[in-house]
Amino acid sequence: MFIEQGGFSISTTGYNIFLGFYKIISSILKPIEEKPDTKDSDIEWDVSHKQLKPGENITITGNTKPDARINMIVRFNVAVEVNDGRYSHDFRKVQIPEGPNEFKVQTRPVKNMTFTVKMLMPFRQHRDAEESVATYIDTNVPSGTFNINISGDAQENTETVQMDVKASQVIQADPEGNIRYTYDTTPFRPGVVEIEIGNDKKEVELIGED
Repeated sequence: MFIEQGGFSISTTGYNIFLGFYKIISSILKPIEEKPDTKDSDIEWDVSHKQLKPGENITITGNTKPDARINMIVRFNVAVEVNDGRYSHDFRKVQIPEGPNEFKVQTRPVKNMTFTVKMLMPFRQHRDAEESVATYIDTNVPSGTFNINISGDAQENTETVQMDVKASQVIQADPEGNIRYTYDTTPFRPGVVEIEIGNDKKEVELIGED
């Protein structure tokens, strides 16, 4: 497949390879930070809200060792309606932070999945399902704000596809050991978001409009 842009064309395969090289070059010019270095038991934290509307911010505060790097994991799932054998869901204004990160999405029961980052030249990755589960994982994604589409073919006689998303990143405490991080919920639908830091997990409910 080719993308027409500004009077020339580039294959999506070539563009995906280009993005891979971009990630490598970025890591050389700006080395990836080290992995978390704090024991899970050394972290105390809480969230600003237990319930809020999509688009509002969750603020995470706490304390740990000075300048410690901490791994934060966010999990949520989406039920996607199937139409004419196809499923599709858009995540809008997904913020990718600087530093180590990982993004994982699974869809089920499906035949395949296409992961698309909507950019000047869209970045696409296709995955065939294994035992009706399609999985896409990417690490150290360049920072920025992106619109993402996840779509594909559902298994026969399927009315709803389950989409499970896991996003992890490293956040850092200040010199006094204070933790403060703001998480934008714009990409989420109403439902439950699970946040995991250290040994603790907390759930935040996103509610729809009355």
